[in-house]
Amino acid sequence: MPVDQIRHNLFEVPTSSLSVTMIRGGLAEDTIPDRCYMTVDRRLLPSESFDSAASSIQQVIDRLKKPEGIDIRHQIRGNFPPCLTPLESPVVRTLIHTYTAVLEGPPRIRGKSAATDASHLVAAGIPTVLFGPGNSAFSHTAQERVPLERVVTCAKIYALAA
Repeated sequence: MPVDQIRHNLFEVPTSSLSVTMIRGGLAEDTIPDRCYMTVDRRLLPSESFDSAASSIQQVIDRLKKPEGIDIRHQIRGNFPPCLTPLESPVVRTLIHTYTAVLEGPPRIRGKSAATDASHLVAAGIPTVLFGPGNSAFSHTAQERVPLERVVTCAKIYALAA
């Protein structure tokens, strides 16, 4: 299935993602490059498997190989499997309860398309929730920042949840 058709209801952008994150090629600005190297980041949704994602990437590569003389080789370097802790899980219910008590309103629950240790923790049978004071729109950017009052509020929620 094409990457833009795979959906999950907990994600703001409701599809899995495929992003070119690095490109390099060429030897000089006045020379036509003989090759190009590209790094692609493919994020999985909880409804996807690693094998289905690898298959969709292979389908894209096969379509790109259509013109004669194009040789595309690829290597998969990592696998952070998707994970989902059920909303009925005690850790999720506890966090919702404490968040609601501290901020006098329920949290907005959503998924996060990111590589985190949560994948490994959930795979090991440890229910895991991603929760913190930061704004994910600024994650891993030059504008990444966290207002101090949000850190204090999160600390209260962590303490009560514990």
